[in-house]
Amino acid sequence: DLWIADRDNHRIRKLTPEGQVTTIAGSTPGFVDGDLEGVQFDHPTALAWTGDGTLLIADRDNHRIRRLAGAIVSTLAGNGQSGARDGVAAQAQFRDPLDLWVATDGTIWVVDEGSPRLRRIVPAPTGGSRDQLSQTP
Repeated sequence: DLWIADRDNHRIRKLTPEGQVTTIAGSTPGFVDGDLEGVQFDHPTALAWTGDGTLLIADRDNHRIRRLAGAIVSTLAGNGQSGARDGVAAQAQFRDPLDLWVATDGTIWVVDEGSPRLRRIVPAPTGGSRDQLSQTP
């Protein structure tokens, strides 16, 4: 299957090898975390899979990195305010996250177009506290 960040329709979609397109999450522009039925995005621009099968979403105009695990969408990093502040989870700020990449060690790299910076989210160690966001030196 091919998963698609349908930016201008504010949706996450899936295309099967048979050509069937299905909306997985999203509807009108906005911001709502939660179950797939009610979740909202504002111009999702990129998708990346983590090693445990979680789908990460760069939600550009919400200035957040979101995650889809099971049937729930939640915010991984960013507080919705446009900026370039480092910190843990909701303390961090993005300015138009554009693209994502997950390294083999679990580090999440974010192209933050409006900053402009390459940012990274370092996963918390097992049993540790929260994920940490920082920009590259």
